[in-house]
Amino acid sequence: MDRFNQCFEFIKKMEGGYNCVKGDTGGQTIFGIAQAFNSDLLVWGEILGQFGGEIRTMLNQGKSISGNSPLARKITAWVAARPDLMSEIKACYYHRYWIPSCAYCFDAPIDILLMDGYFNMGIGAKKLIQEWAGVPADGIIGKQSRAAIRACKKDPAELIMMRWEYYQTRPAFARFGRGWKSRLIELAKFCKIWVDL
Repeated sequence: MDRFNQCFEFIKKMEGGYNCVKGDTGGQTIFGIAQAFNSDLLVWGEILGQFGGEIRTMLNQGKSISGNSPLARKITAWVAARPDLMSEIKACYYHRYWIPSCAYCFDAPIDILLMDGYFNMGIGAKKLIQEWAGVPADGIIGKQSRAAIRACKKDPAELIMMRWEYYQTRPAFARFGRGWKSRLIELAKFCKIWVDL
């Protein structure tokens, strides 16, 4: 569980706090958890109950609520001070990202490379690590894939480079590429891996 906690803290920091950006298909996000894909969480009702008026005012004015805005910082601090909401967010990381990504099957740094990728790319992260390990990239991390990934002698830095190459093909690269690059650099530092992006 210690390793999950380390991965959780790293990804939470990378994702930042509250955001509600116009055009983002995920809708509201808090610590990277998108409402559109996690609408059952109680945190959304709590946020709207406390800040709904301010959020609606900003959105009606055509303004995004980004991690650097005063309102975003206020919402983030409020959620972070609520142990019940943070417990729910942490459980979401565990049950919807750590376990489904199969990160728990591997030692560092593969665990965080896989979980962080899954958080950001979904099943594409599983396919990427399979490609890296030389097994069919079907997104199913079964017995054969686990054995190949564990036995793989390639430099884990290649996984970061492969992810960077993938990002450069995305339609949103012009908008988000700078942030994606910064995230990968921080991920490499966390893993004590050298990369040249």
